[in-house]
Amino acid sequence: MHRYLDPGERLGEIIFGLIMVLTFTSTARVTLGESENSANELLIAALGCNIAWGIIDGGMYLMSAMLDRAREARERATSRHAAVAPAKVHVDDIKGAMACCWLVIASTFPVAIPFMIFDDAYFALRLSNGLLVAMLFVVGVQWGTHANVDKWRAGAAFTVIGLILVAIAIALGG
Repeated sequence: MHRYLDPGERLGEIIFGLIMVLTFTSTARVTLGESENSANELLIAALGCNIAWGIIDGGMYLMSAMLDRAREARERATSRHAAVAPAKVHVDDIKGAMACCWLVIASTFPVAIPFMIFDDAYFALRLSNGLLVAMLFVVGVQWGTHANVDKWRAGAAFTVIGLILVAIAIALGG
């Protein structure tokens, strides 16, 4: 994964997954309790959401990698006054896309743990959301470390900004 994605890309994919799941589960209170399997249904739906977005992010990674390679080929061809070769998908592109997909999907796992342990769907949901907020903080701390800024402030900023983005997504019907 480190070979295909830099720290910013890795942390970004995790943040995307966390925000998607947190948005999804934050709106779930409306549907919880409608059936006795509501916790399992929520868990499956959250996982399905992140699998879909993981696949989409992987596809976007492939397209971006090809565009980057095409731009570099154009620059080389222009400097040599040569023809531009068409961009092709490389094995490393596919591996990078799979890494993007996996990171988004893996961010769903903290959601699953409370639902597997506790029968009370509301409690599991709140605990799950608490874990996701804590993970926003941890990702922010990691980002701060890589960006050479105060990691605690970065963690707090990622948490606040993540929650604001979730609130915006919910307000817009996301």
